[in-house]
Amino acid sequence: MKNFKLLSVALLAMLLFAVPVMAKEVKIGYVDFLRALNECDEGLRAKERLEAEAKSIEEELNKKQEVLKTLKDEIDKKEAVWNEETAVAKKKEFNEKAEEFQMTFNEVRGELAKKQKQSEQDIIIGLTDTVKRVAKDTGYRYVFERGTAGLVYAPDSDDLTDKVVEEYNKQTRQEKK
Repeated sequence: MKNFKLLSVALLAMLLFAVPVMAKEVKIGYVDFLRALNECDEGLRAKERLEAEAKSIEEELNKKQEVLKTLKDEIDKKEAVWNEETAVAKKKEFNEKAEEFQMTFNEVRGELAKKQKQSEQDIIIGLTDTVKRVAKDTGYRYVFERGTAGLVYAPDSDDLTDKVVEEYNKQTRQEKK
């Protein structure tokens, strides 16, 4: 019985001293992908490209809308003096152009949204690879995405976003050379 107690105390002592040696610090960090997407060079360029394309398309659509407005004004002013056939023809022309305008508007809006989504997905893939590399290099075992992880609080010291953006920008600059 005495040996059992002595063995138990020795085993307990070994466990108490061994656990701290075996325990490894677990570093947990987070990244704000939305912020990284909006701050990285590639994200800024993509946003500029899409805005320029949207502006160009908007100018085109404004011209078409002005034609519609002119036609509508003409119908409103002259409908009373036109014969029925001319009034019906002008209204039909207006309706067809208005429908065409609406279809074009919806199509263009969908195309721009699709381009934006694809561009963002491509950048997120690159950022994800960069997060993995930064986490490994800095000893983080787990890295969460701030927006989707349900992260309510985390100290700023565990925010890897700036480092990820910096590394991603370095990587994309090297790839362009």
